[in-house]
Amino acid sequence: MLNAEILENLLFAAGDSMGLPELAELFHMPYEEFESFVDAEIARREAADGLIIKKFGNCIQLATNPKHAALITNVFGGKQKAELSRAMIETLSIIAYRQPITKPEIDDIRGVNSGYTISALLDRKLIAEAGRKKTIGMPMTYVTTEDFLRHMGVASLEELPEALVENDNI
Repeated sequence: MLNAEILENLLFAAGDSMGLPELAELFHMPYEEFESFVDAEIARREAADGLIIKKFGNCIQLATNPKHAALITNVFGGKQKAELSRAMIETLSIIAYRQPITKPEIDDIRGVNSGYTISALLDRKLIAEAGRKKTIGMPMTYVTTEDFLRHMGVASLEELPEALVENDNI
């Protein structure tokens, strides 16, 4: 019963990403079959439509086609995404490449207290708490989220550039 029109309407009505496993279950389809349908629809839309389907990890979302980015930026003034501060970008990069990672580990790498920055990234839902590390003090660990992938415009962490520095203390 699944067709592209139904999927498009669901994603539009959601206004946000929806999980592939939940959608596959909703359409009574095996996950792999549904994912293949979505991948084919992504490829078809990238070539033709104004709206595309973006894949972020295990979720999909309706989005505007990048070929119309200049017009959209002109109309909305590039205000769709709030700017991230330098400290936020630095902290987010550390978390993305070292996850799961604790605040003390982040502080050690950055050389400053990252409490406010971590809090701001949590508020923006770019990172999430991932449980406590089994060590002295049981510090909270942090990981990136589907929103982080969406913000970066990638489907998975594997699409991020390779780390520029291999030193554990940088």
